Formats: sequence, structure tokens, C-alpha cells
Amino acid sequence: MANDITQRDDAPVPAWMKAKSTGAVLGNLDASDIKPPEVKLLQATSPEVAEQPGARAGEFWLTGQNLNLGPEILATPIILKKTYVIWNPTKSLDSKVPLAVASDGIHWDIPNQDFKVFYPNNPTAYVWKIKRTVAESGLDKFGSSRPEDPRSTPAAAATYQMLWAFRLPDGRPQLGVITNSRSGMKPIKELFGMIDGRKPIDHFFLRFRVQAVRLSVRPGEYFFGFKYFAAGLVEDEAEGDMYKALHDRFRKAGFSVAMATKLITARRHSANMPVRTPTRMKSSTDPRMKLKRYLGDGVYVGFDGYQIWIWAEREGFEHTIAFEAETMASLAKYTSDLKHMAHDEASLNQDQI
Repeated sequence: MANDITQRDDAPVPAWMKAKSTGAVLGNLDASDIKPPEVKLLQATSPEVAEQPGARAGEFWLTGQNLNLGPEILATPIILKKTYVIWNPTKSLDSKVPLAVASDGIHWDIPNQDFKVFYPNNPTAYVWKIKRTVAESGLDKFGSSRPEDPRSTPAAAATYQMLWAFRLPDGRPQLGVITNSRSGMKPIKELFGMIDGRKPIDHFFLRFRVQAVRLSVRPGEYFFGFKYFAAGLVEDEAEGDMYKALHDRFRKAGFSVAMATKLITARRHSANMPVRTPTRMKSSTDPRMKLKRYLGDGVYVGFDGYQIWIWAEREGFEHTIAFEAETMASLAKYTSDLKHMAHDEASLNQDQI
């Protein structure tokens, strides 16, 4: 029954198929092999708003299935994962990949590192020292990012990933992960308080309404954040048993997230090689970079075994960008489309002559 919630039927199932299906096992998979999709709260700047039909700012979007869930979800929390992430404070392309990640919320994936960072419009160089654990490093405390300002934000940002069970607009069951960090910390901690207040009832027997709310930054500027509201109990016993089974399953094996965000790439780089930043290892001298080649116009390319990296030096720093295979395929298609467009225009001009 626990598997039912991860299935999706895109068409009616024929009677013969139902009769002959035996619940066959695909292979020796466990919960750690299943990656629930991310439920994103879309902002006006989210690429989905510009690229996906039906995607609107201020509404929830189920990645992978490209489905708009609307501005509110009725859901049950299954299990939580807390991590810490350290981001480069610059606004360059390098800030898109974390400097360090503590996947278990306690130990840094790669300990004992120093990071020299700069803030925009601030010439001061700050050195963030990563020790074995988050607690030993102290980078999760206020004032750790810029020691001269005790109110400065923590260098290490806490991130909560909650696995939720909910139903799609057509009633089908679904799992999805909602990530809360930075501005989402206050609402998620309010949720923790509501869950704690219902003890000894287990959290997977509770329902909550997850709402998108509009928050003002300053006059004329706003973004969308989260708000959680208690919405009663899971009254159906079979449904409650299913949620308990899911919790037990993912608690033993853990879970990863099929996210359209930077965290998955960040964890992979943290586990396999240092992340290139303007103040750390250069792509040009990284011994793990394969097939390095000069493309022209001051641009170089290399492959680290996972992504294709392109870099160029400017103002004494090395600026880099990494491409997944799918992105490179899209870039190659774009180049092909440009050639076809140029050919078509040339043919049109020739016909006019």
C-alpha cells in the first residue's frame, strides 16, 4: 500500500491489466532509490513562469510532472530532512553552486576547508573555516558571515526538506518535497510548533494547509512565501496506515529529492571534487579537469567527469559555469537552429535576387 502514493496513472487501466498484475518488483530498490519530485512555490522570476503553460507566480508547481497545484495544498507531513549549505555571497555565476554542504545536518560532506569570500561592493575579504561538524565550525550562528557585525546572517544556511503526501487536483495520491530556507524558516518553525502541540499524535496522522502568501519587501516589491495552517486529522485508517508505512520506509533508507534546484548538483560536487569559485581552485589548474581546451575569445572548456565546465578570466578572477548533459544538448540544438535560420535567410535573399 505504501507504494500506491508514488504511482501515477495517466490513462484508465484496462480490466485485463488489473487482473493480471501481481505487484511484481522492479528490482532490489528501496526508498533511497525513489526521488520524490519537488513542490516549488513559483516567483515572478521563476523560469517555469516564462517557459511552462499554466505556471503562475504565487502558486505551487510539481516538478517533473509540470503540474500547477494552485495556491494551496492540503497535505500530511511524512518525514523531514535538515541540511546546512554555505553559499558564495558574490552575485557571479559561481554563487549558483554551494561552497559546502552538510547533508546530514551535522557533519560537513567535505570537512576542514577554508573559503575566502567577498561581498558585493565590499572590499573586505572574509575567511570562513569549515571544521568537522557544523557545530564546531560555528558558521550556523548569527555574526559568523561578517564577524564585525554580530547581526549578520549565518554563513551556513539551514535548509529543511519536508516530504509531504497530498492529492493531485484529480484526486490521485502524490508525494512531493517542499524546501524551506532563509525567509521560509519562520513558517516552518511555526509548523514544528503545531506538530509538537498535537503530541502524542504522530505527525503523519495530521493534515495541514500549505498556502502561498504574498510578502512585501518594500513598497512596490514583493515575493511569495509559505504559511502553514492546521487542518485536522487523517480520519481514514487505511490512509493513516499508508502514511505511517511511508514514514517508516523513508526513515530507514532516507530520501533524496528530484529537484530542479542547485542542491543536488551541489551535493554531487561536494562528494566528488572541490567546487570552483573565483577565490578557490581554478578550472584551468584543477588536475581533475579532463580534456581542457581553448575555444577562443578567452574562453576555455573542460570536463570533470560529471559536467562540462566553461570558464574565462576577467578582472583577475576566473568566472565559471557548469552544464549538465541536458543543458548542453539544448545549447547544441540552439546552435543548430541558428544555422538553419541563417541558411533560410540566405536562401530567401537569393530568391529575391
